[in-house]
Amino acid sequence: MEKNIYKANILKDMQYKTLSQKLKGYTKAKSLQRIAITSAAITGMAGSASAEVINTTMITGIFDDLEVILPAMGDFVVSVVPVILILAIIGFVTGFFKKILGIFDHIF
Repeated sequence: MEKNIYKANILKDMQYKTLSQKLKGYTKAKSLQRIAITSAAITGMAGSASAEVINTTMITGIFDDLEVILPAMGDFVVSVVPVILILAIIGFVTGFFKKILGIFDHIF
């Protein structure tokens, strides 16, 4: 009776291994299929996009708006970075001294 149960467990393990191996092969084949479809779609889109003339009036409007925003953002970054650096240095120094004092507490 025990031998039959043991054989049944071995068969289950073998079936599981073959099933997992089948699934691995399936996912690999599916991945390759998706890559092939995606590359074909990109190739097709590139051909159709290059055949038409692109209207750039909306794009130039976006770039004009960016010209107004970017200098203000640059000034903001330049004014904030020194403060962040100073806070980082202060945090490092205070943490360093805290560790040193913690070592002295453990020694004495």
